[in-house]
This record gives sequence, structure tokens and C-alpha cells, in this order.
Amino acid sequence: MKIDKERLYAPIKFIRKIWFRIKIYHRESQWRAMTCSSCFTMFPHSFYLTHTPEEIERITAEELAELTEMIEQFRKRNNP
Repeated sequence: MKIDKERLYAPIKFIRKIWFRIKIYHRESQWRAMTCSSCFTMFPHSFYLTHTPEEIERITAEELAELTEMIEQFRKRNNP
């Protein structure tokens, strides 16, 4: 009798994914409680665990471009 390892280990993989998500949730809640979502990091800890370095770089650039645009609009409105 041959055992299908993929089918055997599928529930274990599923449980590990759930456990990982629970761990991320707790770390993120600790991050919010300890830092009050301060400016020390741009994103919560879980963001860096769930995204690739290329995605992090792209999303960071997008966020910085949006913030820069907001600052420029603020300066135009308040400095005639």
C-alpha cells in the first residue's frame, strides 16, 4: 500500500498557514500597542514577512510619491 505524502501532509500545511497568520496578527497588535503606529517603521512587522523585497520597494516608492504629492499640495495652498 503506497501512501500519498502530498495528501497526508496537506492538513499540516494548512494548520501551519493558519498558525502563521495568527502569529502575524499577534505581532501586529503588539506593534500597534508598543509604537502607537509611530514613525519608526513605515509598515507593520507582518508586512515585511508577507511581501517580497521587490514588492516592499515598489510599495514604499508609491507611498513616498503619494506623501510627497500631499506635501506639495499643502505648500501650494498655504504659501501664496
